[in-house]
Formats: sequence, structure tokens, C-alpha cells
Amino acid sequence: MGYNFQEDLKKAEISEMKFYEKAKTYSKYTVEDVRNDKAYQEIDVDFVMTRKTTGERINIEIKSDDGIAKYGNILLEEISNRYINSDGWWRKTKADWLLFYMPQKGYYYKIKVKDIKEYLLVGQYQTKNVFNSVCKLFNIEKFCKWKGIEKDSLIFMQ
Repeated sequence: MGYNFQEDLKKAEISEMKFYEKAKTYSKYTVEDVRNDKAYQEIDVDFVMTRKTTGERINIEIKSDDGIAKYGNILLEEISNRYINSDGWWRKTKADWLLFYMPQKGYYYKIKVKDIKEYLLVGQYQTKNVFNSVCKLFNIEKFCKWKGIEKDSLIFMQ
């Protein structure tokens, strides 16, 4: 079966709306949906959470990924189109947190971007061409072992 962009887009929208509806119920934060704001699209951020007591802003990027549940890997898109060498979302994101939604499981893994960047610096990934993109395969089990944490500690909104 081939790649279906429209199907992936629908999965992404479902995962974003699920997060947004839940985030609006948090008493300690406000949430701003910035998905349609061009400035935030350019830095690959979907939502901005603001802590009510301090004003601290937290940029959130949501991704839906069937492969996490199937293979244990998260795809970090380095190059969106390898034929024109356009930056993928991983290179562009200014998110503080990435939330990876697994439709099969119905929950997210929540991971700090800085932790992923540190992990990638030690070379713990494989590179893979996926359709026109070039992605880093980020293995969740290996990341947890490196970080010294249980995989279940990454589960969010179960």
C-alpha cells in the first residue's frame, strides 16, 4: 500500500485536536492554538502553553506516528524533500516539547527537544529515506536506556 498524504494529515489533525481539548482543561496553564499562524508554522510549533503563575511559555509540537507502536522508532524528518534539500520539521522546530501520538495506543510520548538533541549528539540513530524525505530513526527503547528512565515515564494523556 502506498503513502497517503491526506490520510496522514487527518491523523495529525486528530492528534492535535485531542491534545488541544485536554490542554484547555489545565488549570495552571493557558493554551494557544498557533497552527494557522505563519510565524509558528515556520518554526514547526503547534501550540503555546503559558504557565499562569509565571508567564513561562512552552512551545509544543504534535506529531502522529504509526511507526512508534509498530517498530519502536520515531521518525525525525531532517530533510523534507531530498531532491531539493529542503529542511524537514526536525531542523526547523523551535518546540520545547515534542508529543508523539500513537493512534494504535491512544496516547502520546512526551519528550523534551533538548533531550533528543543530546541523545542524537552521541550518534544514537539510523538515517533512512522515507519517500522523498530523509529521516533519523530515533529508537524509544534505546533513548530510555541512555536517559536512565522507564519508557512508561514518557506516556502522556493516557
